[in-house]
Amino acid sequence: MCSTSTLPTELIQLQLSHFDMLESLFLPGEFTPSQQTTALQATLAHTLDSPSVSMPPAASFDCTVLVPLDPPPNALPGTYAFQLFISLPLSDPPPPLQLTLRQPSWLLRSSHQSLSNSLASLTAEEDPTTVVLAALELLRDVGAALIPVLEDEADGGVAEDECRVWFWLQSLSTRQKRDDMVKWAAGFGLTGFVMAGQS
Repeated sequence: MCSTSTLPTELIQLQLSHFDMLESLFLPGEFTPSQQTTALQATLAHTLDSPSVSMPPAASFDCTVLVPLDPPPNALPGTYAFQLFISLPLSDPPPPLQLTLRQPSWLLRSSHQSLSNSLASLTAEEDPTTVVLAALELLRDVGAALIPVLEDEADGGVAEDECRVWFWLQSLSTRQKRDDMVKWAAGFGLTGFVMAGQS
């Protein structure tokens, strides 16, 4: 049998207003409430006239938001964004807002853990909107620097075009011709050796 808790309507309305404010921060398609939250909102629409409301245990307003990132010019091809799970618990007194960052495939585990720790430190702030705004700023600023980039440009070098060079020597039978080959190879950054009679 599932127990319920009775919460002041004023508290629920406050959390609901916070949730509506969070939704207004995002573009269409970036904010997705959970199915449980959608059902809970529909139920509360008919019960908020009472001084108190019976709520299921561990009730909360939950959503997943998409945080698009601006990749640097030398980023590897792909779409880069974070998925952030936000939960507003419904209890009296209400605990801090909860943030959970889903690890994308392109992000290293150590970087994900560092970001998650930074997000956890933000939740000490009481106002949910302030917390989410700070989280979005953190993810966009730090996340862009974590996007994988092309290796040649990541080291500060400039990618060079490759080319193929042919040396046509009819014969390597004389020492002088072999010496010439060695000298030319150095100028083209070639290594190895060649012997007369070898193809």
